[in-house]
Amino acid sequence: MMAGMRRDGMLGLRVLAMAVLMGVWQPALALDPARRVTQYSHEAWKDEDGLPQNTVFSLAQTRDGYLWLATWEGMARFDGVHFTVYDKRNTPELRDEVIRAIAEDASGTLWVGSGRGLLVYREGRFHRMASGGPGEVEVFSLVPAAEGGLWVGAQEGLFHVRDGQTRRYGTAEGLPSEWVNALLVDHGGVVWAGTAKGLVRLSEGRVETVRLPGGVGRVAVRALLESHDGATWVGTDNGLVRLHEGHARLFTTRDGLPDDRVMALAEDRDGNLWVGTNAGGLVRMTEGSFSVFGPKQGLPGAGVLSLMEDREGSLWVGMMTSGLSRLRDAPFVTFGQPEGLRDELASVVLEDRQGAVWVGSLSGGLTRLKDGVLTHFGPEEGLAQENIRALAEDREGTLWVGTTGGAFRYDGRSFTRVGREQGLPDDVLFSLFADSRGGMWFGTARGLSRLHEGTFTAFGAERGGPAQPVVAVAEDSEGALWFGTFGGLYRLSGESFTRYTTADGLAGNRVLDVYADPRGGVWVATNTGLTLLRAGRFTRYTTAQGLYDDAVFRVLEDAEGHLWMSCNRGIFRVSRRELEEVAEGSRTTVAPIIFDRRDGMRSSECNGAALPSGWRARDGRLWFPTLRGVVSVDPARVVVHRPSAEPRLEEVRVQGRPVPLSGRLVLEPGQRDVEFRFTALSLEDSTRPPLRYRLRGHDADWVDAEDRRAVSYTHLPPGDYRFEVTAANRDAVWTEPGAVVELTVTPRFHQTLWFYALCVLGVGAVAGGVYALRVGRLKRRERWLEARVDERTRELAAANRELDENLRALRQAQSQLVEAGKMAAVGTLAAGVGHEINNPLAYIVSNLEYAITEASTLGRELPLGAPGRRRLEDIDRVLSEARHGADRVRRIVQDLKTFSRGDEEARGPVDLHAVLDSAVKLAGNELTPRARLVKEYGGESGWVDGNESRLSQVFLNLLINSAQALPEGQAAQHEIRLVTRRDGERVVAEVRDTGCGIPPEVMGRIFDPFFTTKPVGVGTGLGLALCHRFITAMGGEIAVESEPGKGTVVRVTLRAAAAPESPSQVVRPVQQEQESARVRGRVMIVDDDVMVSSALRRTLAREHDVEVMTSSRQALELLKGPKGTEVDVILCDLMMPDLTGMELHADLSAAAPGVARRMVFVTGGAFTPAARAFMDTVQNARVDKPFDPQKLREQVREWVAKART
Repeated sequence: MMAGMRRDGMLGLRVLAMAVLMGVWQPALALDPARRVTQYSHEAWKDEDGLPQNTVFSLAQTRDGYLWLATWEGMARFDGVHFTVYDKRNTPELRDEVIRAIAEDASGTLWVGSGRGLLVYREGRFHRMASGGPGEVEVFSLVPAAEGGLWVGAQEGLFHVRDGQTRRYGTAEGLPSEWVNALLVDHGGVVWAGTAKGLVRLSEGRVETVRLPGGVGRVAVRALLESHDGATWVGTDNGLVRLHEGHARLFTTRDGLPDDRVMALAEDRDGNLWVGTNAGGLVRMTEGSFSVFGPKQGLPGAGVLSLMEDREGSLWVGMMTSGLSRLRDAPFVTFGQPEGLRDELASVVLEDRQGAVWVGSLSGGLTRLKDGVLTHFGPEEGLAQENIRALAEDREGTLWVGTTGGAFRYDGRSFTRVGREQGLPDDVLFSLFADSRGGMWFGTARGLSRLHEGTFTAFGAERGGPAQPVVAVAEDSEGALWFGTFGGLYRLSGESFTRYTTADGLAGNRVLDVYADPRGGVWVATNTGLTLLRAGRFTRYTTAQGLYDDAVFRVLEDAEGHLWMSCNRGIFRVSRRELEEVAEGSRTTVAPIIFDRRDGMRSSECNGAALPSGWRARDGRLWFPTLRGVVSVDPARVVVHRPSAEPRLEEVRVQGRPVPLSGRLVLEPGQRDVEFRFTALSLEDSTRPPLRYRLRGHDADWVDAEDRRAVSYTHLPPGDYRFEVTAANRDAVWTEPGAVVELTVTPRFHQTLWFYALCVLGVGAVAGGVYALRVGRLKRRERWLEARVDERTRELAAANRELDENLRALRQAQSQLVEAGKMAAVGTLAAGVGHEINNPLAYIVSNLEYAITEASTLGRELPLGAPGRRRLEDIDRVLSEARHGADRVRRIVQDLKTFSRGDEEARGPVDLHAVLDSAVKLAGNELTPRARLVKEYGGESGWVDGNESRLSQVFLNLLINSAQALPEGQAAQHEIRLVTRRDGERVVAEVRDTGCGIPPEVMGRIFDPFFTTKPVGVGTGLGLALCHRFITAMGGEIAVESEPGKGTVVRVTLRAAAAPESPSQVVRPVQQEQESARVRGRVMIVDDDVMVSSALRRTLAREHDVEVMTSSRQALELLKGPKGTEVDVILCDLMMPDLTGMELHADLSAAAPGVARRMVFVTGGAFTPAARAFMDTVQNARVDKPFDPQKLREQVREWVAKART
């Protein structure tokens, strides 16, 4: 920095310090004079951003809010985001693209001065001035006249244009030069003209030369301005001149101007004078002092051609070669290298008790801001390490600095190092904290340590403390200390640590900051969200709950109860009340206010993981370190309600051609394509605001415009429409529709209502004629149809009666089918129950047989008078009765199986007497209370050809029918007689009863399906029909004889069959039986039911060596080996869960066929289809459960003998 500028820079810092410490700036409506010019929010635009060219000669803001720019290659209109360019390619009226001057008059007309004359822009259209006068000359400056009209400064003199009349002033009228660069109309209506050779003043038509001080009287005048105090400021090639009340003063580089050639002047609403120079950049003059904002301070160029303050208080700067710039006030004040910081990468910030603000950086040491003076501390003052990671002030007011090379203590003059040699666990410091008890805590790379009364005490992992670096420390109102680490949160109460992690409810384990809430609880900032820990309850906040970012570096609370948080994307403010309502469950999200580069921050990215990475000063101001310096904000002066962008409709095109925007837009017939071009005007915020549009009558709801700024509607149907556009500000607050167009699409003649009415009348007339022609024919047809209808009505009546009868019969059949279904279900249930009973019944019968045998043997061994022999005889008698009962259960189950067996199509010899006996047992409950049963079986063989299951169902049904024909409770007076006899090659079976008989009128229908004389619910009407179908299918006959009041005889005739040969009937030689009895065989039992396998083992163990296998897979492995050749008989259960008997047989047939042939299958019945098919095809023997032990022993003897031979 130059020596001449150092004095002004120190003055600027003092003014800056006053602003920071006293809070003198106002909300962002103007450029705060208390700030340095470098601290204004600055943005720039060039040709790559949409400018037609980077030389901006003139600036103007029209009453509709747009900013207009005059450039070397046309002009542009700016809405804050988008430039609309007007040049010779799209504006034929611009015969020369060099535009040097623009100005708006009182009527709202925009005047444009080009290299080839004057133009006007009115109602969206450009118009050229008439030839002659300023309409053809090169224009340099424009200013509206006080009495109306326009003053034009041109290459050929000064012109006054009004109501189509022009008056010219040249050298003949007293101008020192006809080259007029600048114009001014002061508050008194006096016109000032700056020419290439001096300054003149026009009053009442007279030209008067104005002498300028310092020998600049004949120098070129470039800019003119009247300030708020009535002074006239003149920018010349030799400096800046102030004229006021007859006095003149010249300001040059000797007074602080960076360049004597002044090109532009402007005064803001706070009275600051802004000076644009040719090669020195922009200068602000406040109270006689100049502050420079040039290329070194961030301005994109050194030459300034134009200046203008807009209605929002921003200063716009037109550059000579660097485009457009804007300076505006913002809530955040930045301190970086332009303000004196050596390193902008700030890490920590702290205010001490004297009100000095200390800023630590990662590579530039420590800086103190106090009383407007920035003081740097480094190795010269004893601070050997310039990587600052932590700051703290102890109870005595001593400043402690944490670095990567130890801690340093500042006594007001120099720094003293404290490191490992003094007792620290490590020299790398991450945090420092002074507690309320006078202790100083050090968070190092190797653990936590406390310095108290000159003694260091380590709190490492061995004491329950954190093993990771501590980057945040806080003390709550109860005196407990909270430590934030990269491995969770720790609480130290007394000498005891408690650790909290995500498993307990933290938003993340990488803790970056801890804020002890004075109202109770702590706020924990992590890299994955914020957590409120209060009264043992954790509440997490992330972007899902409305946070601006999940990574939170620092949490500070202002005086209004808002929490301010820094992050990688900026700083955001959240209402504490909203956060607590989320914790209480009364709301789901919070609404943050976001601050970033648009609010004065040079970088939106803040720094964290250092202590303290933010500070609340005693005056309420909040400080945060960022990548480009440290920022400060006064929460009390922040404007929360940000202005919204103004939606504007820029152009409407119909069928591709622009149309005027005034009044209702009416489209002629055939015009159905409309294009709307719109934008959102916001010169304060240059980010693209969200826009929505809607064409009422066409769009059902608002449509997000996204990046579009135009929308087309094609083939619009006739009707009335209303096009609307709305915009939102940064906080997503939407404005009322600001751009509205009423639109009417006129229909073609064939789309009008009168055309539709005419068509309706024409169609009606034609229809009337046709109707008249048709009426006569229809009447004749009517009479013929009436006759036919009468005839058909009679036929339909008869059909309806028949239909009613059929419907009643159908309903009756339906109820009978339901009953039939129930009977089928009962049969299926009986089959399943029988199977489930057979398994336990097998080992019950076997075990009873075994017990009886053992009891008899024991009884024979005891002497006659021995004690207990009498009781043993009683036990033998009880066991015999139990065996008799079990055998009765076995026979009942066998009858159920016979009745419910599913082999309906199987045919063969059937013992008719056994079938009748089984049916009698099943029907016993019906027969006993109604009649005596008499069996009259013929002496001949009762074997017939048929299906056992079907015959069981037939005779059961006949017995039940006979029983239900007799009254209950009169069994002594009635009888049911079963008679069988042989009649040649047939066998006849009769069921006779002494019941009420069958009336002759229904005898012909008794075999019809669903016919019954029984009440509903008693019979299905399917019994005799099924009996008839079953008997005839077996080649037999069924007939009924009945006499009412005497009884009924049902006669079934079947083909006789020879009795099958039973193995028990084969007489074996006595010698063979004796030999087989002497052979002791090897028997393997494979059954998953332990009770069944144990019963089989006890039954056979006396005569054979028995091995029991409860796992079929283990049995398979043994039988496939040498063991298989040693086993004589394999008793295998057919159905097992692990490996079925069928699968075991298949595997053995493939591996050991001889062993597979020795398998005997044991089954309880109720085969699956696959099991039934298997048993029909396989040649192996079969044993049914429950088995007769004696019979089983005989069979096993035979199978063993067969295996041995």
